Amino acid sequence: MDTAQRVREGKSIYRPLLDTTLTKEDIRKAKQELNEKPEDLNRHLVRVKELLTKEKELFPNTDDEFLHRFLRARKFNDERAANLIRDHYRYRVKHPRLFRRPKDMEAILRCNIFNYLAHRDAQGRAIFVMKIGHWCPETFSFKEFVGAGNVLSQWVLSNPVTQINGYVGIWDFKDYSFQHFSNSCTPRLMWMLSSLMQVVVIGSDMKDLHKYIHASVLPEEYGGTMPPSDCTEAVNRLLEADSEWIKDKKYGYVPKIGRCKEEEEEPELVKAAKEESCAA
Repeated sequence: MDTAQRVREGKSIYRPLLDTTLTKEDIRKAKQELNEKPEDLNRHLVRVKELLTKEKELFPNTDDEFLHRFLRARKFNDERAANLIRDHYRYRVKHPRLFRRPKDMEAILRCNIFNYLAHRDAQGRAIFVMKIGHWCPETFSFKEFVGAGNVLSQWVLSNPVTQINGYVGIWDFKDYSFQHFSNSCTPRLMWMLSSLMQVVVIGSDMKDLHKYIHASVLPEEYGGTMPPSDCTEAVNRLLEADSEWIKDKKYGYVPKIGRCKEEEEEPELVKAAKEESCAA
């Protein structure tokens, strides 16, 4: 991941995941699709801060970088961005196990269930890999399973390139069993999954997958030229940022709201990201 270099295939360029440089195409897309205008950014930031101060029980992170993320997620509609921030903090109160610090989730993070590949696709999207067969329901609950994916995705979402271009996902159901099904398949979850993604189902022919993601940036188990998908490097980087998660805990609603019973829903930041899915 650290050593990943740009890959060129024909007219397409595949950038390293960790590259934070916005290209001309990123800037064009941000302007045309997200209504982002650099000259207006400060005005939007000020307005969102004003809207957030109206809720006295909320103590949000008002760093410009943090607010910028939500403005992009709501196409620079100040009111909608402020509402999304409120929803984010409400969700954290209701579902604390989905927002635990990386160090507390290290065991499940290292199971290689979730990973982000070292390169983005041709559209600049981060490539998410979920190997559900690596999840042991007897060891880790479904909420821990979802929490691990959430914490890793939030780390990748801190990159402005991801904020503009979103994700594309490979959901690998190899070794998926009835045990996995019985621990995760509820009507609510099935509705959540169907509404969250545009699903393309792919069988064993990896050439079908290559129509969506080029083989030059895929791991060998998906017919690609890269080494097998391994989350070690991504998890190590996430753990290095553990102190940032501790700082983040000071933000949110005051305890008056109370801790509600956790529901099996998707985290708001993941929901806000533009996602498409290829299931292998």
